[in-house]
Parts: sequence; C-alpha cells; structure tokens
Amino acid sequence: MAAAVSKVSGDIISSSFDRIRPPPPDSSLHLVTRPPRNAVSYWTCSKLCAICFVAGMVFGYSLRGRVKRWASNILKKLN
Repeated sequence: MAAAVSKVSGDIISSSFDRIRPPPPDSSLHLVTRPPRNAVSYWTCSKLCAICFVAGMVFGYSLRGRVKRWASNILKKLN
C-alpha cells in the first residue's frame, strides 16, 4: 500500500512539475553559451560589496545634507 501511495504521489509531483517547466530557450537569442554555475566568485562578491558601500556612502552623505536643510527650514518657519 505504501509503495502504491508513493508511486502515485511521485507521478503527481513529476507531472505537475512537467506542466510548470518553461520551454527550452531559443539558442539563436544567446550570444555566448556558458554552463550554469551555482556559486558567485569571491572577486565578484567583493566588487559588488565595494560598489554598494560607495553608493551607500554617497547616498547617506547627500541625505544628511538634505535632512539638515529641511530641519533648518522648519526651525526658521517656527521662529
């Protein structure tokens, strides 16, 4: 009985995944084909972190100036 249930549930799961799977990509749209990789290299991760850090510093510094101007304008209006 358990074997029959697992066989039936396995058939249901595999058939539902077959319907969800997208069609194979058209090879004429790709310029270069590469095998899929499951990990990001250390160098790529380091570059991405450096770019995000610099962008965050620039955005934070400009935000700080805008908040100071906004606060000073509100304080001037209150006086």
